[in-house]
Amino acid sequence: MNRREFLVTGLAAVVQGQCSGGYSVTRPPENWYVDSRNGYDSNSGLDPWQPLKSIGALLSRAPAAGAFIWLARGSYWREEIPKLSMNVTISAFGPSVSNPVDDLGRSLPSDRPMLDCSNIAPNSAFTQTLGYTYVYQITWASEFGSSKTAQRVWENGVRLIRAKSLANCDATPGSFYATNPSGTGSDIVWIHAADGSNPAMNGYVYELAARNYGINARDSHYVTVNSLATRRNGHNDGSLLSSYMANDCWAYDGQTHNFWVQGTAINCGVQYCEYPLGYGATTMFITFTDGTVGIPPGHTPGTVLYKGCQIIGEDRVLTGGYYVHCTGSAQFDRIIYDNCSAQDVNYAFEGVSATHVILYNCSCSGCQYAVGWGGGTTKTVYEIGCTWILNVIGRGWNGQDYGALLLYCFGCRFIVENATAIWAYYAQTYQIQNCTFYVTAGSGYPMILFPPSPGTALMLWSNNLVWMAPEVILDIYPGWTYQGDINDWFSTSHAPSMTYQGTVCTSLAAWQAATGQDPNAITTDPQFIGTPLTGDTRIATSSQAYTLNIGADVASVPAAADALYQMALSLAV
Repeated sequence: MNRREFLVTGLAAVVQGQCSGGYSVTRPPENWYVDSRNGYDSNSGLDPWQPLKSIGALLSRAPAAGAFIWLARGSYWREEIPKLSMNVTISAFGPSVSNPVDDLGRSLPSDRPMLDCSNIAPNSAFTQTLGYTYVYQITWASEFGSSKTAQRVWENGVRLIRAKSLANCDATPGSFYATNPSGTGSDIVWIHAADGSNPAMNGYVYELAARNYGINARDSHYVTVNSLATRRNGHNDGSLLSSYMANDCWAYDGQTHNFWVQGTAINCGVQYCEYPLGYGATTMFITFTDGTVGIPPGHTPGTVLYKGCQIIGEDRVLTGGYYVHCTGSAQFDRIIYDNCSAQDVNYAFEGVSATHVILYNCSCSGCQYAVGWGGGTTKTVYEIGCTWILNVIGRGWNGQDYGALLLYCFGCRFIVENATAIWAYYAQTYQIQNCTFYVTAGSGYPMILFPPSPGTALMLWSNNLVWMAPEVILDIYPGWTYQGDINDWFSTSHAPSMTYQGTVCTSLAAWQAATGQDPNAITTDPQFIGTPLTGDTRIATSSQAYTLNIGADVASVPAAADALYQMALSLAV
């Protein structure tokens, strides 16, 4: 074989992905580029200078397994990315875009490529509903099935209120009414404009949810999504679904759920979520499995990691934050929240099925309660270096379970304003160390309440700072064994009032006699130098509490918290 024949034969082998001697050549992965502002569907889509324009054109090319899909920053689509091949990566590309806008010229929250699940309704399609003064109806097309979906409406970008009936809609400006989608692809939606005008004539923009999801990477195994945004989903499960890896992604204005996570979410966020009547718990982030949904074949639920994630809510009564739920015998091995936050929701972190739960440097504000872990499975919960600001009427800090729960809480801050109780119950062991409790609720409420637990339970309470206005009420029920020392129990008005297994103690001496514990406890002012209601619970280094290493803001806490976090990670594997 001469040199020319050798080269031709070798080239043919490369094209076929084969070489002699049993070796194979891996083809380079596909790269697809889509740009809603500068692309054309007639382009190749194979380089950033020849991008496609629409998601539909991309999908028609059927990206192969392992492909990279690049969506241009500042792009906006009223389309959906459905299930894709395995190992696909979808990312933003290009320079940042100042003042990104949607297809109507309205500002978007960021320049992340946006997939909007709503469509624009033609004003001419509205007709007045007989028998009602302000109600107008439209026959609306969507991809919704008849289960776990809901109609949704926006007028000039503002979500309309969900009315309970046609009569309620007629009486409520800025509302709409709809029954559950029929699954036929066409349903009637009734609207009452915010100013009572005729939608067919007022020139306002009406948008209705039309697609289940913006990105559905839940049923596509090992799909990574980077720096993308979605909003206005019609399906219960969220507008952005990820079962593997999501980085710097945001989901806005969800229906029941906003963002589905079953793998890793880093620097992701959610903002606002609607509670459709009769659709179960509304949560911003949802982590769920029945052992098969979102889980690759041959695998079992493993670790879910949230890191640097944010929740911005609008409803402190009906909407939850981070939620973990499994059905049947399925449960995740561990759920890790690292530097995550929640604002203005009912609860910040809650779940029912995880063997190990770790919360590290997490925070919440404007919530009814911070942590709730219920269910029938054995689990261990670590709360390390967290700050819980609970400034609405509610239950405060809630660590709960109906089986065996071990709670380790170290270096945390509990800022409770107007809450009715700080609850911790149905557990076997609570170990609370170097935490600060700052409570300003009125007299008469049990501020630190440990209700009964089945069987025996142990509470280890050391180096904690408890500041109450006007009084301290610690109520430890029969069945609990208390072990504690080097705590500061301070009340702004008089000596602390505490109850141990039915014995009321109105002084520190009485508490020490009843429990046989706290021989080195104090009841002195910790001398806050920060603003505790904002989470800044620093105390004067000259205070007795600081000298005794009490509270979350003493010098030893940061390094010890980091060490405990690493230990918790190793034990949870």
